[in-house]
Amino acid sequence: MDNHENAQLWHARLGHISKDRIRKLDSKSPEVDDLDNLPTCKSCLKGKMTKKPFVGQSAIANSLLDLVHTDVCGPLNTPARGEDSYFITFTDDHSRSTDGVPVLHRSTRESRPPERYGFVGLTSQLDNDPKTYEETISDINLKKWLEAMKSKMDSMGSNQVWTLVNPPKGVKSVECKWVYKRKLGADGEFTAFKARLVAIGYTQRPGIDFEETYSPVAMAKSFRILLAIAT
Repeated sequence: MDNHENAQLWHARLGHISKDRIRKLDSKSPEVDDLDNLPTCKSCLKGKMTKKPFVGQSAIANSLLDLVHTDVCGPLNTPARGEDSYFITFTDDHSRSTDGVPVLHRSTRESRPPERYGFVGLTSQLDNDPKTYEETISDINLKKWLEAMKSKMDSMGSNQVWTLVNPPKGVKSVECKWVYKRKLGADGEFTAFKARLVAIGYTQRPGIDFEETYSPVAMAKSFRILLAIAT
């Protein structure tokens, strides 16, 4: 151990006393060397540090709504007539006017602490509607789908949606397919089975009636638009 560490060690052992007191002890027991080069003790510096006093200041409102005190009171042992268990008080510091707002539960507050350990719920519904006619045949609701298809065919037949003709030679007609959908209400509950017969438009080839629309389905909105344009 060098003289440097020897002086610092005795300084710590003796309770961080000053150099003068260590010299007095050294005169009786000369075991401490190099006191003049004793390094700065960080513990002594921290012990001598002081903080400025904190003077409390009271805010005084000079006009209405400059300072408003609020507090949440509750839960009350006896709820109010509206089953409210809490109430919020608002006190204006200038006029000392106080008003109270009843609250049913603390969770009904518009501004409240975040739920730091909450969980975000995410729900999704699988699309189990059949994609093809083959899937419809093997579906458990085959009877319902057939009724929906028959209802659609009857509707298009009564409305004279199409006219049966023989296709010209060398021309391939645009195929059709059934689109099946389970209709749900606003509350997510099942309402009905729906089936639509639509043309497979992507089978058309450019240059051969490509701009024409092949759809055996006539919508009421389309008729309204055409009538509005014609008139």
